[in-house]
Amino acid sequence: MGGDEIIIRKSLLYASVIIVVLLLFLLLSFFFAFLKIIKDNRKLSDLIDKRSVFFRNITHEFRTPITVILGLNSELKTADSLSSKESKSFMDAIERQGQQMLKLVNQLLNMSKINASKDLIRWEKGNIIPYLEMVIDSISIYAKKKEQSITFTSNQPEITMNFVPEYFQNILQNLLSNAIKFSPSNSIIRVSVKLDKEQFILEVADQGIGISKEHQKKLFDLFYQVSKSDSNNGTGIGLSYTKQLVEAMKGNIEVESEVNAGSVFKVTIPIQNSEPEKITVVDKSNTDSPDLFKKALQHIIMPKEISEDNSNTKILLIEDNRDVVLYLRSMLENRYEVVVEEDGVKGLDVAHNMIPDIIISDIVMPNKDGLSLCKDIRDSALLS
Repeated sequence: MGGDEIIIRKSLLYASVIIVVLLLFLLLSFFFAFLKIIKDNRKLSDLIDKRSVFFRNITHEFRTPITVILGLNSELKTADSLSSKESKSFMDAIERQGQQMLKLVNQLLNMSKINASKDLIRWEKGNIIPYLEMVIDSISIYAKKKEQSITFTSNQPEITMNFVPEYFQNILQNLLSNAIKFSPSNSIIRVSVKLDKEQFILEVADQGIGISKEHQKKLFDLFYQVSKSDSNNGTGIGLSYTKQLVEAMKGNIEVESEVNAGSVFKVTIPIQNSEPEKITVVDKSNTDSPDLFKKALQHIIMPKEISEDNSNTKILLIEDNRDVVLYLRSMLENRYEVVVEEDGVKGLDVAHNMIPDIIISDIVMPNKDGLSLCKDIRDSALLS
């Protein structure tokens, strides 16, 4: 019996140890699950806070120009004593605010498209130097208005790499726009590029107001603006959008700056990028030419040749917004024959009957949207 008691005691001891271990395991599991719930709750709380901040900022960004537009428009309609100079200043302000709203909408749409269309990015392989020169030339006119100059240097006469043309254009335009905006008259903005091993490095240096260390940490956050007192400040989207574009090409962006000593924005992107089957090789003869943009335009499919007598040119405008119709008609009716329809179904029927030279269509419309309409037009033997 003594041996049996020992065996029973050992069995009970082992069972007790196993139970204790299981209990400890369960307690640890519950503990870590509890920590995860707390962490998830914090993430959810942060997400809700960020969403609230986003909507608060976006509402403010829209409300300000809308208030100005409606207020000035009311003044123009009701005030009989306004001079022509005052009326013009009101209309100029309305135009500026409208442009600000359009810029904001375009930036938000572009940001939403980056993540949604990662698999549809149009990569190209070619010499990027003439492309950057083209972008700089297109924006130099704005620098000249402030009596500024933009210089461009490269440590290589040719840098062949994989890149997304649309992304690079927006990156450089955003950085140069900020440099022009925050730099004084008669200053120099320097754009430089270099090849460092397998990395392409783009730098935009200005002689502007500079950015403090405190602001640099949040500079690329959505809606963050360094100066709230600047009446000409932007939407707080540009640099956040720029960072997304850079990261979409597997690169990074950083800034070096001191207050009243200018800023240098540095973009680094690997020259070998994306999957080979997704890259379009650009003809060297095209990329080496300073007229790259003009050559690109030659690939645009134009409608059938329009006669010199514009009055015989028929334009079908398909749009359900009365203000847009009013605006487009005011630009076109003096030179062309314009027919208007309010939705895609009616527009397609009219197109088959009149065979227009040009069709201008909205995208979001009742009954048939613009994309479906375009497909039907391409599929039509009569219209394609």
